[in-house]
Amino acid sequence: MVRQSEQATGWLRRSRPRTAALLWSLLIALLLVAPVPGAEGGHGWFQTLEALGADKLVHLALFAVQALLVWRWLHSAGLRAPGLWAVLAAVAYGALTELIQRSLPARHGDLLDLAADGFGALLGALLAHRWDRAG
Repeated sequence: MVRQSEQATGWLRRSRPRTAALLWSLLIALLLVAPVPGAEGGHGWFQTLEALGADKLVHLALFAVQALLVWRWLHSAGLRAPGLWAVLAAVAYGALTELIQRSLPARHGDLLDLAADGFGALLGALLAHRWDRAG
């Protein structure tokens, strides 16, 4: 017979990957749709990042982590082909954030940002798969 505390612990352990993926999604939303400091004058830190092309690296990193966390969630839930679904979910989420940015003042949707999101998602899913095979 399984005790209630063991059942609760098992539920918590199974919900961690989902919680991590959802919290990371929230962080991405906050970062990608929040007002940009200095956007009105064009001399803020964001414009410097964008001018250097470093914003694409930020997109790549954000969505690599996103896909890795979604992969863990789906894998722990027993879904087949978690890498494919993780990449598709991350790219769809990236497309949604770019569409939302198009409607915000001082923001703009960018296909190159979406491409960076996609490459990041692919990288994250590949890393998750490799770690799973190694461990």
